[in-house]
Amino acid sequence: MMARVLPLFLLAVSAHAAGPAFDLRIGLARSTHIVVVSEGAVVDGQVSILEAWRGPLRVGARLELPALKAFADRERFFLPEGRPGADPPPLRERRLPNLQRMVLFLREDGGELGPAIHGRIESSTLWVEEKGPEGVHGWGQWGTSRQVRVMYPWTEPLLNSWVRGWDEKLPKLMEARKIRDPVRRAAAIAPLCDCWPIHQWTFPALRECGAAAIPHLWKMLRHPDPNLGMWQPVWPVVRALHAVGGREEKAKLLQFINDELDHFQQLAAKVPDPLDDRADQRVARLQVCISSFVERRDPRMRPIARRVLALTRGPTRLHRIEDWVGGSPLRRQALRILNRYKALPDEMG
Repeated sequence: MMARVLPLFLLAVSAHAAGPAFDLRIGLARSTHIVVVSEGAVVDGQVSILEAWRGPLRVGARLELPALKAFADRERFFLPEGRPGADPPPLRERRLPNLQRMVLFLREDGGELGPAIHGRIESSTLWVEEKGPEGVHGWGQWGTSRQVRVMYPWTEPLLNSWVRGWDEKLPKLMEARKIRDPVRRAAAIAPLCDCWPIHQWTFPALRECGAAAIPHLWKMLRHPDPNLGMWQPVWPVVRALHAVGGREEKAKLLQFINDELDHFQQLAAKVPDPLDDRADQRVARLQVCISSFVERRDPRMRPIARRVLALTRGPTRLHRIEDWVGGSPLRRQALRILNRYKALPDEMG
């Protein structure tokens, strides 16, 4: 299994890809069976079960899914070579996806197993390539006939953890919401907030706890779980702090932003230096915190915006990391803040 995490992006073979595609939350909600299978050398719809993540199917059993035969169609399902948008190679030269390790999201209906997502096998299948780009691959649709590969920024172990998190933590969330005391309720909900697919339920439930949620939110922001990588729940945490916190919490957020800028200012003198493995995650966290103030017309953001402009006018570490992870979004945010107060520096005017 692949352990390295891809950068935070969704890479499609072409921007023209559209139509039904894999949807993780639909798959987690509708699937009665989630299994890792291998097709074998011949694409005939006969697969061996390598792992069973959900459902009663046994490892080592054989499973017949005639819909999988569609993946032998070189007209619709092939991996493009060369630059995006290039003409496809001749039919016999087209490379089919590696089906030696697939994750299938299936739903049992009337005793028969079938695709769980949109009723389509291409929307309910992910696969792992043995060679080439790391990550989990799926299909998007080009027009009405041709499928294109989509690379998701996930690893197979991460996907497995989300399946387990959904199955184990959603029932716990339902029970935790019944607790009347907000302090005890917040303490029960906070540990469930590390599973990205259920953020849409865990964080609203945590916000309902009011001030009792604040210590847990600050712990998540200041001490992120290193195992979550780029899937840290930064944005829902910051939004929740704005929602349940008063002026004191907003002041703490501003101080947190300044402390992070102090960190990068201290590193600025050490250029040139190698990019730290977690630097992009730290910059992303800073981006979210600053972005949360852009539309709030808080005059305390003006000196922070000027600091950002100074630190990203580079060759500073922050400038290089920022350009690497997203084309200077921090500079754009700082300029938006200063523009709102008509306080642009003369040199930027």
